[in-house]
Amino acid sequence: MEANLYEDAHVYDVLFGAAVSQPELDFYSFFIRQFGEPALELACGTGRITTALAQSGLDLHGLDLSPAMLEHARQKAQAAGKDIPFYCADMRDFAIGRRFGFIFIPCQSFQHLHTRKDVEGCLAAVRDHLLPGGAFLIQVFNPYPPLLASDPTRRIPTSREILLGRADGGTVLRRVSEPLRRREPNPPCHLFLSYGRRPD
Repeated sequence: MEANLYEDAHVYDVLFGAAVSQPELDFYSFFIRQFGEPALELACGTGRITTALAQSGLDLHGLDLSPAMLEHARQKAQAAGKDIPFYCADMRDFAIGRRFGFIFIPCQSFQHLHTRKDVEGCLAAVRDHLLPGGAFLIQVFNPYPPLLASDPTRRIPTSREILLGRADGGTVLRRVSEPLRRREPNPPCHLFLSYGRRPD
């Protein structure tokens, strides 16, 4: 049975991990300290990064479109003893009435904006919420051009399922596809993720 990953917060954390690596934490902490607090994470999801940064003593806020993800984020922050403001809004057009020294979008979430209008809307909203001298940082995926330009009929698709855990009475699976180019002597492996739940 297919499910909406972005409305299933518990499954999202199982799939992508609830912990933040120390290098990731250090990276964002550096910029927040350089450009000033408070900081705003757009597309914060379940608050994985927001809460970890707040636990290190920084003033963090989070914004996401999904009420389910934000509810999970609030619970996570509360369990960590942190009172983090979370806003339910669309990063393409948000107005939350305050400004920030640093705004960031981690985890390639900026690439959910597929049109120029969406991108420009997000950038305009960010501009309106930055303090003078503030900064905006986005993390994006660097695509592999030969794969994108290749003929999909010349790939050998393989797939396997990996059991990651159980959430809300269902089995959480990670299905991994490895499309390989036939004619390359050392074909690169590119992993793609889809997920679903099945009853036990």
